[in-house]
Amino acid sequence: MANKAARIRRMVKVCIRCGTPIVRAEKRRMGRARYCTQACYFAGMKAATDATYQHRFWANVEKTDTCWIWRGTVQHGYGYGIFFRARPTGPRRHMQAHRLSYEFTTGHLPSTKEHVCHHCDNPLCVNPAHLFIGSHQDNMNDCKRKHRSAWGERSGRAKLSTDDVIAIRQRAESSRNWDTYRELASQHGVTATHIYAIVKGLFWSHPLETDTALEVRAKTVNTPRTSTRS
Repeated sequence: MANKAARIRRMVKVCIRCGTPIVRAEKRRMGRARYCTQACYFAGMKAATDATYQHRFWANVEKTDTCWIWRGTVQHGYGYGIFFRARPTGPRRHMQAHRLSYEFTTGHLPSTKEHVCHHCDNPLCVNPAHLFIGSHQDNMNDCKRKHRSAWGERSGRAKLSTDDVIAIRQRAESSRNWDTYRELASQHGVTATHIYAIVKGLFWSHPLETDTALEVRAKTVNTPRTSTRS
């Protein structure tokens, strides 16, 4: 028993990840032991490969005085850079370059519910100084505030142009009644309710070239509505 205990003591190694002593009673398995647990193995594999991936990643980045431009693969239809990254288990996956840049420089891995947004509005930029974490609602608010969303004529559902909306509001200034709304609706191929919403600023509420939705509301919301309905 003493000899067996001595052999076990001689076969003690240290985990290269966490430093915990590794004890293996069988000598043939002892030679392969480098990690104490499977968790340390996967963590060690990730740390070993991250250095290689970061070298490959930054080799595709062109740094300028402002934005750091991604020169690698670009995601079709979205304009974001993508980078293929292997995992310890399972197939490799592609990740957006700006999210990886944020992870590499801050050490924080954004969750699936977190968006990495751009201050500079350049989808190919991976400069960590231009990136910030936000929720989906934060991302949508930022998009709307910078007028990058599909509004007005840019919307795929738009039936009117900006000139049409301006003309409708100017025409409605002289006569705000449902007969006028129906006449305008017939001219522009929409409903009278649609015309009413435009006049009230419920539709096309963003600023136009010659007026704003706030001005329209101020002129119309407190004015009694006249109607010629019988």
